Amino acid sequence: MSSRLRVGIALLATVPMLLALVLPAAAGVLPWAVSLSASPALAVPAVVTYVRLGRTAAGTASGRDRDAARPGGPTDR
Repeated sequence: MSSRLRVGIALLATVPMLLALVLPAAAGVLPWAVSLSASPALAVPAVVTYVRLGRTAAGTASGRDRDAARPGGPTDR
């Protein structure tokens, strides 16, 4: 999996928490100061998701190797 795709998925993982911080503040239920002070917590799920997407199981081929071995894979084009 490319690094760019991993970053995109990791950023999308933060959307639910971002909405949970912004929507109550926009509605006036929660002060903006609280939302802004909790915003660094958005980095935690992003980093965890990025790292987990980069891991491969020990002893298994990476996706690129599996695709190359498959008929119709990148080597047959």
